[in-house]
Amino acid sequence: MGSVLDDATAHFDGLENGDITVPEWNNRKLVWKPLTCDERRKIYAPLDNGQPPDGVTVFIRTLIAKALTEDGKNAFTKMDENKLAHGVDPTVVSRIAREILGFGADLPNDQAVDEAGNA
Repeated sequence: MGSVLDDATAHFDGLENGDITVPEWNNRKLVWKPLTCDERRKIYAPLDNGQPPDGVTVFIRTLIAKALTEDGKNAFTKMDENKLAHGVDPTVVSRIAREILGFGADLPNDQAVDEAGNA
């Protein structure tokens, strides 16, 4: 029998990739690998002013960090942050990000994401 850490990493290694088809984006399929603790920490990291990020910021960071095309390439880069914030339907962005973060459709609004980041 291995260590607890061995069991924990074996569990993580066995997690399946996620995917979502986005009808609003010509049925584009996005995929992602399971979120690590370090990635989650970076997504919820405080803003430059020390304040916790709001839900929209968390959603945009999530897409940039985790969303991949079907062939495994990053769907977005840090350079896309402004366009995601100002030129993309926030309802679609939040739906995709909630799936990646593991919240699914259970969250009716950004408030629960804000609360999760402050927990």
